[in-house]
Amino acid sequence: MTKDEIILMADASGLSYYGMGRDRDKFLHYLEAFADLVAAAKPWQGLTPEDLAQIDTDEFWQVGNHMAIAMAVEDKLKERNT
Repeated sequence: MTKDEIILMADASGLSYYGMGRDRDKFLHYLEAFADLVAAAKPWQGLTPEDLAQIDTDEFWQVGNHMAIAMAVEDKLKERNT
């Protein structure tokens, strides 16, 4: 999502009218700064087809501890999304 798309959404929601009668320029400055942060956010990355193929193997499931499997998947996602 781009900065301009975020500002258009805020405008469509009526949020841009919040500053009316107050310090509107200051409000819009902060709205644009927020839009910059959101637009720059790294998009979520899930598991790749290769990751899923590895999970689908019999060897993976022989671990026997499903909590260990869940933690391994969580670690992989954290690695990709930080």
